[in-house]
Amino acid sequence: MPIHWGAKPPPKLPHSYIRLLVVKAGGSAVVARLGPVLGLETHWDGERTIACTFPDECPKHGEVITWKGYCPGIAAIGRDGNGRPSWKRCVLVVTPEITADVDALQVGRPFIIARPGASKRSPLEIRSTSTSACDPLPDSFAVQPYVCRAMNIPYEFAGKLRLRVAK
Repeated sequence: MPIHWGAKPPPKLPHSYIRLLVVKAGGSAVVARLGPVLGLETHWDGERTIACTFPDECPKHGEVITWKGYCPGIAAIGRDGNGRPSWKRCVLVVTPEITADVDALQVGRPFIIARPGASKRSPLEIRSTSTSACDPLPDSFAVQPYVCRAMNIPYEFAGKLRLRVAK
């Protein structure tokens, strides 16, 4: 989807500090899901991931498709003054290999998502953790506005992203 120069910026999003959480090679994060994983077909354009929209609008349609999952969640970012995890909303990016495992976890139950390999293409894995749950648990939220923002797509095109509940 091309960037429309001269268009006004999208309206401020609720919870605008939300970021896409992509686990880097050798990294891990303590997270909990707040809702279902939604899948999106994407292409790699040589520099970044772009969404596959409709054939007449997708510049890479017909090329290799990579499925990515996006899940509303919270991530443990540091500790508060009492030593408890400090939780922040995030959109968790997952791969097809772990989608069913993530979706099977109870909403709000913390887990570790890790990419133990040295390559950015190393598979993701999930592990249990003894981290205490966030209390109270924040409400789930729609991931579409944040995916649009990350992919430089005007929010008016969110309906064309074809985000679907993972199977």
